[in-house]
Order: sequence, then structure tokens, then C-alpha cells
Amino acid sequence: MFNRADQETEKLYQDFGSNGHYAALGIGIGFRGRLYRDERDKDDGVELVTRYILFGFLPIVPLASYRVRRIRIPSSRRRLIQLISKEPIAWRQALPYCLGSVLVWSLVFSLLNWIVKQ
Repeated sequence: MFNRADQETEKLYQDFGSNGHYAALGIGIGFRGRLYRDERDKDDGVELVTRYILFGFLPIVPLASYRVRRIRIPSSRRRLIQLISKEPIAWRQALPYCLGSVLVWSLVFSLLNWIVKQ
């Protein structure tokens, strides 16, 4: 039988879902950012990352922040993400990413507009 901690962890993974995206288009859901809540988390390798809706590989909408640990797979370049906990959106992390995306897309559309008018 599962204890309460196991049930909470299982619910966290169910809420977390899949993070796949269409690599050719850069559209989907993915993580950006790497903050540490405190020195203890940094020493333990526990990062605070934010999950976004991506468009053109750029973060558009923050969905949630998580404390995670990245685990290297021996003899592979891949890493697994171990969820520790779900946190409120880390706006000090999310806001610069979203503003940067707005700036990039504004420049792209301005350039396209300029090209079309030529």
C-alpha cells in the first residue's frame, strides 16, 4: 500500500505529464532556467526550473516551476529529471525569459514587415 508521501509524489508526476515538443518546429512544452532556492539546494544539485509553452524554441507562457534534480545516464548524453516538488511560478526566472521572447518575436515580425514593404 502506498503511504501519503508516495501518493503525493505520484500525483506530482501525473500533473507533470509529458514534456515533448516537435523539434523541427520548436513547438511544445519544455523547461528553461536554472536557479537555486538556497545554498543547500545548490550543494545537493536541486535546481528550480520553470516549465513553459514553447514556440520557435522560445518560452511564451510559464506553466509552473519545479524543484528538480538532473540525473546523468552513464554512457549517454541524456539526463533524466527527478521531480522534487512543484513550486509557485518563479517570476524572477520567468519574467526575463518571457520579455526576451517578446523582444525576439517583435524583431522578427518587424524585419518581416520591412521585407514585405520593400
